[in-house]
Amino acid sequence: MQLIVAASDAPPSRAGFVISRKALKHAVDRNRLRRQVRAMLVAAAQTRPPFDVVVRVKPPLARKDLAAAAAEARLLIARLC
Repeated sequence: MQLIVAASDAPPSRAGFVISRKALKHAVDRNRLRRQVRAMLVAAAQTRPPFDVVVRVKPPLARKDLAAAAAEARLLIARLC
């Protein structure tokens, strides 16, 4: 997983997601991971100045590794703050 972050001039903070079908085969898994990471970013945005972030998930990621991917995202977002 990769986070690309840039400071933003005006609120609100924005997030973009790049999760390809090659990275996660099932749409439900892509959406679940997107929702989890978005919730983490919303929590981080409350304690930081505005920022723009792009979240890239690199293939392959197995369905059983979704919890590990969410944990990795949590660590990367914690490094933002």
